[in-house]
Amino acid sequence: MIDFRNIQIKYNDFVAIDNLNLTINRGEFFTFLGPSGCGKTTTLRSLVGFIQPSGGSIFVEDKDITNLPVEKRKIGIVFQSYALFPTMNVFDNIAFGLKVQKFSKDKINQLVKSVADKVELSTAQLYRNISELSGGQQQRVALARAIILEPQILCLDEPLSNLDAKLRVGLRGELKRLQRDLGITTLYVTHDQEEALTLSDRIAVFNKGRIEQVGPPYEIYNHSASEFVCDFIGDINRLKGSLITRVIEQTQKPLNVEKEGFIRIERVSAHKMEAHDVVLAGKVIEREYNGIYSKYSVDISGECIKCIEKNDGSRYFEEGESITLHLNSNDIMQF
Repeated sequence: MIDFRNIQIKYNDFVAIDNLNLTINRGEFFTFLGPSGCGKTTTLRSLVGFIQPSGGSIFVEDKDITNLPVEKRKIGIVFQSYALFPTMNVFDNIAFGLKVQKFSKDKINQLVKSVADKVELSTAQLYRNISELSGGQQQRVALARAIILEPQILCLDEPLSNLDAKLRVGLRGELKRLQRDLGITTLYVTHDQEEALTLSDRIAVFNKGRIEQVGPPYEIYNHSASEFVCDFIGDINRLKGSLITRVIEQTQKPLNVEKEGFIRIERVSAHKMEAHDVVLAGKVIEREYNGIYSKYSVDISGECIKCIEKNDGSRYFEEGESITLHLNSNDIMQF
């Protein structure tokens, strides 16, 4: 549905995006993920029309929209700051685009109440001032304003980043439900790996103006295409040469001792695993309690390896205590 073809975006001599090629399918929840300054928001803004590419073309439904005015692209956008009108009540904020397009009063009332139901805003809330709403309610207003004109595409630029952690988690589910119910193609920008993994059908991982990998969350996490993707997504252990040598000695797995190995911390366990093939003895140097689980840092011959153990009451390891770690060499990634 959306095709970025050889897109380049420059600011004077600085190349923010270079030779970007990407296809987004109809009805997908697609996420641009990466650290600050990597080009994800710049790419999104080029789709919306706020930024003109210095090279390449953008197609929607096989139509070239590269030079099309913003208002003719049929793309809704929710900004990080929501960009609501503070002097208007909720109803007028949601209805703003309809009034600009000169919809009748009855049609505006009908559409505003319909979209308010979809985002779970009550009738009473429609007539409150924006300043009287919580952050989560303001986010719903911004979403309602974006979808009321029935855009082909919905763009969300870090819409949850201003909310507290518990509210963010709750609203993730609502965003996914709304997107699924509407069937609208959605592009989501975030630097939050957990958000990307839980919400997305597919993810594009950005790094310094280029895409390092595109794929579904499971593939991005478990079969990372580069060291950057592997290190950026989730918590990781780095295995240096001495540990790689020990893995080879125990398994004969053809790893390269001159390269670092990477393994997810949840793939290392203090309990014997059914498919384990590597055993490493060490000493606990730190324990981090996180309620459901504890994260242990273990010294193994001068190297620090982390593992996660569920807090089920069966066993706790104290600092300074000896511990034996188990891992499957097939879970080790090298690049």
